[in-house]
Amino acid sequence: MGLVPMMLLSQQLLGVLLITLAHGGLEVGADGSHTTPDVTSETLTVFKLETDGPTPEVTSEPVNITVSKQELVTNGSQPTPEVTSEPLNITVSNCPIFFSPPAVVVEYGEPVSVNCLTNITHESLSWERFETEEETTENGWSSLTLNETADWYTQPSCAIVYDETQCSKNLSLTVYKTPDSVSISTVDNKIIEGIKYELQCDIVNVAPVESLIVKWFKEETELHNETFTDTIKTPVNVTSKLQITANRSDDGAQYRCEAELELGADGPQPPPIVTSEPLNIPISSLSSLLQLIPPRVVVEYSRSVSVNCSTDVTHDGIGWNASDGSVPETRDKLITWEVSNLRRWDIRPKCYINYKTKTHETELPVTVYKTPDSVSISTVDNKMIEGFQYELQCDIVNVAPVKSLIVKWFKEETELHNETFYDTIKTPVNKTSKLQITANRSDDGVQYRCEAELELGADGPQPPPIVTSEPLNITVSSLSNLLQLIPPRVVVEYGSSVSVNCSTDVTHDGIGWNASDGSVPETRDKLITWKVSNLRRWDIRPKCYINYKTTKNETELPVTVYIFFHKTPDSVSINTVNHRGPMIEGSWYELQCDIVNVAPVKSLIVKWFKRETKVKTETFNDTTKTPVNVRSTLQFTSDKDNDGAQYRCEAELNLGIDGQPPPNVTSEPLSISVYSFCDFLQFSPPSVVVEYGSSVSVNCSTDVTHNGIGWKAPEGSVPMTTDKLITWKVSNLRRWNVQPICYISTNWTKCVSLLPVLIYKTPDSVSINKVDYKIIEGLQYELQCDIVNVAPVKNLIVKWFKGEIEVKVETFTDNIKTPVNKTSKLQITANRSDDGVQYKCEAELKLGEEGPQPPPKVTSEPLRITVHDICALLEFKPPSVVVRCGSSVSVDCSTDVTHDGIGWEAPVGSVPLTADKRVTWRVSNLRRWDIRPQCYINYNRQQCSILLPVTVYKTPDSVIINTVNHTGPMTEGSKYELQCDIVNVAPVKSLIVKWFKAKTEVHSETFNDTIKTPVNRTSKLQITVDRDDDGAQYRCEAELELGADGPQPPPKVTSEPLNITVHYKPQIRSCKDWAPKTGSFLSSYPSRLYSVVGNPQPNISWRLRSSSINNHTILNKNYSGRYTMIASNTYGASSCEINITVEYPPTLNCSKQFYQIKENEPFPCLADGLPKSVISVYKADGKVIQFPFTPRWNDSGLYNVTASNKHGHAYHQFNLSILYAPVFDTSEDKFDVEEGSSITLKCIFFGNPEPNMWWTFKNQNITTGGRNNAINITKATSVDAGVYTCSATNQLGRKDKIFTVEIKEKSLIYIYVLVIVFVLLLMILLIWLWKKRKAQGSYQVQTEQEMMPLTNGKSK
Repeated sequence: MGLVPMMLLSQQLLGVLLITLAHGGLEVGADGSHTTPDVTSETLTVFKLETDGPTPEVTSEPVNITVSKQELVTNGSQPTPEVTSEPLNITVSNCPIFFSPPAVVVEYGEPVSVNCLTNITHESLSWERFETEEETTENGWSSLTLNETADWYTQPSCAIVYDETQCSKNLSLTVYKTPDSVSISTVDNKIIEGIKYELQCDIVNVAPVESLIVKWFKEETELHNETFTDTIKTPVNVTSKLQITANRSDDGAQYRCEAELELGADGPQPPPIVTSEPLNIPISSLSSLLQLIPPRVVVEYSRSVSVNCSTDVTHDGIGWNASDGSVPETRDKLITWEVSNLRRWDIRPKCYINYKTKTHETELPVTVYKTPDSVSISTVDNKMIEGFQYELQCDIVNVAPVKSLIVKWFKEETELHNETFYDTIKTPVNKTSKLQITANRSDDGVQYRCEAELELGADGPQPPPIVTSEPLNITVSSLSNLLQLIPPRVVVEYGSSVSVNCSTDVTHDGIGWNASDGSVPETRDKLITWKVSNLRRWDIRPKCYINYKTTKNETELPVTVYIFFHKTPDSVSINTVNHRGPMIEGSWYELQCDIVNVAPVKSLIVKWFKRETKVKTETFNDTTKTPVNVRSTLQFTSDKDNDGAQYRCEAELNLGIDGQPPPNVTSEPLSISVYSFCDFLQFSPPSVVVEYGSSVSVNCSTDVTHNGIGWKAPEGSVPMTTDKLITWKVSNLRRWNVQPICYISTNWTKCVSLLPVLIYKTPDSVSINKVDYKIIEGLQYELQCDIVNVAPVKNLIVKWFKGEIEVKVETFTDNIKTPVNKTSKLQITANRSDDGVQYKCEAELKLGEEGPQPPPKVTSEPLRITVHDICALLEFKPPSVVVRCGSSVSVDCSTDVTHDGIGWEAPVGSVPLTADKRVTWRVSNLRRWDIRPQCYINYNRQQCSILLPVTVYKTPDSVIINTVNHTGPMTEGSKYELQCDIVNVAPVKSLIVKWFKAKTEVHSETFNDTIKTPVNRTSKLQITVDRDDDGAQYRCEAELELGADGPQPPPKVTSEPLNITVHYKPQIRSCKDWAPKTGSFLSSYPSRLYSVVGNPQPNISWRLRSSSINNHTILNKNYSGRYTMIASNTYGASSCEINITVEYPPTLNCSKQFYQIKENEPFPCLADGLPKSVISVYKADGKVIQFPFTPRWNDSGLYNVTASNKHGHAYHQFNLSILYAPVFDTSEDKFDVEEGSSITLKCIFFGNPEPNMWWTFKNQNITTGGRNNAINITKATSVDAGVYTCSATNQLGRKDKIFTVEIKEKSLIYIYVLVIVFVLLLMILLIWLWKKRKAQGSYQVQTEQEMMPLTNGKSK
């Protein structure tokens, strides 16, 4: 089938077949021209275009569609390869026309271009004519261009003629126009809280109106949208209205409306929108309709008062209601409440207004006051004692209102305390205020007063009315004045006696002495004495105390007796310091006086004497009382006058008038020898320079005849010798002040020579101080070099370097020889070119030619300098601010240099140029979000400014949490989205939204927006709920993290919690075996034995051996088994297997009164029960039977049986008869007798039933007669000897018992035995009598030492 026949077949079908090349289809230019890209071997793609109405489908056979290049390209000459499509179901239309684009949406007055195309062989294809058209027709399409769409009702139509058939199709064309304006308005100028109002949005000149959507917004929240059904195509004016009820939370909210043309997918994207200017809604309360002038009044009782009430709205009536001065309702806009003599304390005048069916009244706050008639101060006690508490009382008479009363207490002109009152009574009352004071000596003569002030607020009289009491003079005495010590102080030598009296002239509650020695118990006497005979405590502090006016809090006043101990020194000695031997003329020396074990040291005076002349006196400030060692020194320069002089020191104790005369101890005298210098001693080397701790060696020699030469030094001294050369040598020199002296003695002189010794030490460290301040270009600064522990300092040279250039050298003149720390300073003027320069300092010891070469030196680490511009001179305090919108802010900008002007530039709070060193930017109510204050300074002909970082914040108006697109319970395993709406917060970049599940933070979100003004923000949390979430509370928290400068802790607003209900299938977490009692319901399975969770609440069902069991089944012992418990709800089921063992009370299987059983058969009465019964069995005679029990032949009788378990008891009584075979008694069955004796053979037997019995002897039965079971043998002979058999039988068996009888002849052996026994007994008796006679006699008791046997009267 070809392409054209196929299209002819489609005339009865609805649809259009569009065939384009898959890689480069038909291209139509803006001018209607078209080109066809080259086609090699490409697959054709068929698209289906939907039309209005139903589109039946026709399925063709698989078709090969071959398109040659000549059919598509105008100037082609070469055929193209065939292209075959895959089989395709084809939907076709009844008119083979389609448009490109298929529909057009164009703004009014704008040009438009549309192609009408067909894909069949046709005779003509054209657009119907209408004005302003431009049409181009080619084989296969026709192009229409409208230069201007100026007709609202334009309806372009394309027609085709083919195969003697003509049809046409209209182009879908929409012409639109955006509104000329969109504006929002309200009828009322003043909007009152709680009243409904109508907002109106006017959309001017918009088309088409059926595409118009009017949206209403409150801030950024869409409140409502409205669409229109008018089909008019031309522009119209449209009005949309929104009803609102004014709410206080809407105050300042912005409303706006938005006109949007929703023109479909063919229209412009996004849809064109025109938005109104925002309408600010100020919300007022009904109370704002009324203005009171003044808004409140404070009036003195019986004075006049006048207040105006006014409004600026048209109303239905205004008036005053009051107990005095009411004003009738009027339509005026101002009325006055007036009273000439106000005498009501509780008056509450109200101004009311009737407005729009509502009545509102405003109460005028009226305070009626009265100053006190009098204010007076008093005290209960006239005499005050130091240290006791007293109460002062202030009485205020007839004052009102008391809640405005402030009572102030003054000591002289100093306010001590004030008291306010919370009574709400308005009428005059009397009030009392009390002040607790503790009497102090400094209060003696002080005046106290109280002051009653009525603090009536800004509307009251200024200054507030005050009434003051007369002053109260206070006289304070001391408890210490109650005690007198005689003497008041004592000076006593260590180990001596002491005695002091303590007395008083007042009646007291007790007086006594407390002391570590000599305490005196408390007494009521008026004089007591402290006495110690041998005082040996240095720190003794005896206290005399008195109890005076003893109350609940007893006061004890300690009075310390002043005891002055002293002890003269054990020894006083004098010697020289760091020197021995003769002194050198012109040298400096120090003498030392040691005073050993003296007290008290503060009374010690050390006096120095040269010969008899006092040359120095020294005292001491130590407060120690115990004996100590003290040292005093005397310094002098020796000269010839000192040669042969004697020095001594004297220690004197100055103990005051109580210790006369002063004791003193003097040292032994110290004799002084002074040598002069001589020039005939030579040193080799002549001087030395040695490092501390190193070795040193020097020779001293002479060429004169002498009496002796030697070395004197703190280290390395050499005794005097007659040699002409001696050596001073030290291996480790560690004395800084070493002065080796070589001395010599001749017949004509004594002289010395001093060896010049220079001891040095290099510094431990050399460092240059770090600069901890900013270095500003053009200013002067000081660098400091610290040299630690160097000696000798006079040889020190400090050099300063800038980079490698020496900029300063400093030397020192100190003569101290020991190591010291030294500082060198360098003044610099900062220059921009110095930025990054390194400074260093170097310490060098210049020790001369004898010293080490090169000289030792130590260099500091370099210090790098950073030079700043003048802006570094400015400092903010605080350096940045975080301030709440509407709050006050204050920042200092300061500098520490003299400048040419400093100031602030800011939209609010600017400060003009000033010469001060500090200027403050201050705003009392900051309401600018983008404020950028700058502090600027003019310095050194330059100006610099720095920006103060200011963060203005606002906490959210509200934080609300809710679920997105969901209400009601949630389902386990499902995902949900929670949304947190944060309303009106700034700045958003500081906002942290934290999500909490219960108290656990689960998520937090921050924002990167840099907008500074308040915005609304939304945070979302994705959750997948499970059963553990059931009942959980989620909340979100908006926190403003404003940094260290912000409020701490950061401000936060938390949403109300959102309770989560989760539905989930049941889960049996545990189930335990159950042992119910018979008669229990299955549904009574205890909840303590199992745990089932589920939501909704699961239903419990049961199965036993695969069969369902009703929950209300009554259990008996037959219901024991393994059960399946099933918990189920609408979300599923869960099961658990448990063992149910039904327990029951005991039962006995015996009910008869008599039982007969054979021996060893089971006991006829057994128990059943669960738990297993405990059986108690006892016979009528009280015998307890232990189980297990198998009855024997002798167990017949009356039995009592009891069975017990935790569920009850069972009892039964019955007779038991035991059937058993005969049983013989264990009687004697062997007889051995003499001939002629009598014998009875007894056969005792038992049996049930009663046995039959007989005797057998020598195979013959012996008849005993009846039931007689004994055989009597009298005068037995040998014929009666033999075996006798007793036999017994019944139904249960037979038993035999054998008796053996032996008969013996008579014998004399028994007589012999009796005679022998008699003889033995007689001998025993005779021996006993003999011993008894021997033991008779007299006995005497003796002591243990002399105990000895006594005689029985016979001599030894």
